[in-house]
Amino acid sequence: MDAVRINDGIIAFEHRAREIYNQFIEQGKIININSIKNELLGISHRQNMLIEFFQEVLDQMESRLNHGYAIGTIKNWKVTLGI
Repeated sequence: MDAVRINDGIIAFEHRAREIYNQFIEQGKIININSIKNELLGISHRQNMLIEFFQEVLDQMESRLNHGYAIGTIKNWKVTLGI
Protein backbone atom coordinates (compact mmCIF):
# COMPACT_ATOMS: atom_id res chain seq x y z
CA MET A 1 0.00 0.00 0.00
CA ASP A 2 2.80 2.45 0.87
CA ALA A 3 4.67 1.59 -2.33
CA VAL A 4 1.65 2.58 -4.43
CA ARG A 5 1.36 5.91 -2.62
CA ILE A 6 5.08 6.59 -2.99
CA ASN A 7 5.02 5.71 -6.69
CA ASP A 8 2.03 7.99 -7.23
CA GLY A 9 3.97 10.80 -5.55
CA ILE A 10 6.97 10.21 -7.79
CA ILE A 11 4.78 10.20 -10.90
CA ALA A 12 3.10 13.47 -9.82
CA PHE A 13 6.50 15.05 -9.14
CA GLU A 14 7.81 13.97 -12.54
CA HIS A 15 4.67 15.29 -14.22
CA ARG A 16 5.08 18.70 -12.52
CA ALA A 17 8.77 18.85 -13.54
CA ARG A 18 7.79 18.17 -17.16
CA GLU A 19 5.12 20.90 -17.00
CA ILE A 20 7.70 23.39 -15.74
CA TYR A 21 10.15 22.32 -18.47
CA ASN A 22 7.49 22.89 -21.14
CA GLN A 23 6.55 26.28 -19.64
CA PHE A 24 10.19 27.36 -19.72
CA ILE A 25 10.45 26.37 -23.37
CA GLU A 26 7.29 28.33 -24.23
CA GLN A 27 8.56 31.38 -22.30
CA GLY A 28 12.05 31.17 -23.80
CA LYS A 29 13.65 30.85 -20.37
CA ILE A 30 17.03 29.26 -19.75
CA ILE A 31 16.52 25.64 -18.81
CA ASN A 32 18.79 23.84 -16.39
CA ILE A 33 18.35 21.55 -13.44
CA ASN A 34 18.60 24.40 -10.91
CA SER A 35 15.96 26.55 -12.60
CA ILE A 36 13.54 23.62 -12.71
CA LYS A 37 14.32 22.68 -9.10
CA ASN A 38 13.85 26.27 -7.92
CA GLU A 39 10.50 26.47 -9.67
CA LEU A 40 9.40 23.13 -8.23
CA LEU A 41 10.31 24.27 -4.73
CA GLY A 42 8.99 27.81 -5.19
CA ILE A 43 12.40 29.32 -4.47
CA SER A 44 12.35 31.70 -7.42
CA HIS A 45 9.05 33.17 -6.22
CA ARG A 46 10.33 33.67 -2.69
CA GLN A 47 13.42 35.45 -4.02
CA ASN A 48 11.27 37.86 -6.01
CA MET A 49 9.18 38.60 -2.96
CA LEU A 50 12.28 39.33 -0.89
CA ILE A 51 13.71 41.67 -3.52
CA GLU A 52 10.39 43.48 -3.80
CA PHE A 53 10.22 43.81 -0.02
CA PHE A 54 13.80 45.09 0.09
CA GLN A 55 12.97 47.69 -2.56
CA GLU A 56 9.89 48.86 -0.63
CA VAL A 57 11.93 49.30 2.55
CA LEU A 58 14.63 51.15 0.62
CA ASP A 59 12.02 53.48 -0.91
CA GLN A 60 10.69 54.27 2.57
CA MET A 61 14.20 54.91 3.85
CA GLU A 62 14.96 57.26 0.96
CA SER A 63 11.79 59.23 1.68
CA ARG A 64 13.04 59.71 5.26
CA LEU A 65 16.63 60.67 4.36
CA ASN A 66 18.10 62.79 7.19
CA HIS A 67 14.95 62.11 9.20
CA GLY A 68 15.89 58.78 10.72
CA TYR A 69 18.13 57.41 7.96
CA ALA A 70 21.60 58.52 6.92
CA ILE A 71 22.89 58.48 3.34
CA GLY A 72 25.41 55.77 4.30
CA THR A 73 22.65 53.44 5.45
CA ILE A 74 20.78 53.93 2.20
CA LYS A 75 23.96 53.31 0.18
CA ASN A 76 24.55 50.06 2.09
CA TRP A 77 21.01 48.90 1.35
CA LYS A 78 21.45 49.75 -2.33
CA VAL A 79 24.66 47.72 -2.46
CA THR A 80 22.88 44.80 -0.81
CA LEU A 81 20.02 45.08 -3.30
CA GLY A 82 22.50 45.24 -6.16
CA ILE A 83 21.66 48.69 -7.53
